[in-house]
This record gives sequence, C-alpha cells and structure tokens, in this order.
Amino acid sequence: KMEERLPLSLYVSEAYNPDMYPGVVDPDGMIDTMGGMEDPSASGGIPVWAWIVGGVVAAAAVVAVIIILKKKRARALEDV
Repeated sequence: KMEERLPLSLYVSEAYNPDMYPGVVDPDGMIDTMGGMEDPSASGGIPVWAWIVGGVVAAAAVVAVIIILKKKRARALEDV
C-alpha cells in the first residue's frame, strides 16, 4: 500500500442567491432572471427532432443493407 499526501487549498462560498444580490449576474450564466436553472438544451446543440430523424434514417439504412445482403446471398446460393 502506498499513500501520498499533497497540500490542498480550497475556497468555498455560498451558492448564488439572486434575491440577496439584485442586479448581479451569475458568473456561470446558468441561472435565468427568474432564479431557476436554464434548460441546457436551449443553449444550442442539436435539437431532439434531429436526433429522432437521424435515428430513423440510420435504422432504415441498416434494414436496407440487411435486405440487400440477404438477396445477394440467396442469389449466390441459387447459382451453386
């Protein structure tokens, strides 16, 4: 067993309270004007509908490849 101890300094502060400091902006930008948490998906990125469409297209491509390979295999077995 090996143990290594390193010095650690830690600064702890209270959570951001918009009622306590009116007019002060949250440094992380994660709290909206109503004091609640922002929706992380609202800040950009790929919308949910795009993920759904992409999943459907990928599933259709997999099914198409399986059908094509089965037909190709059946033709190869008939020729033999």
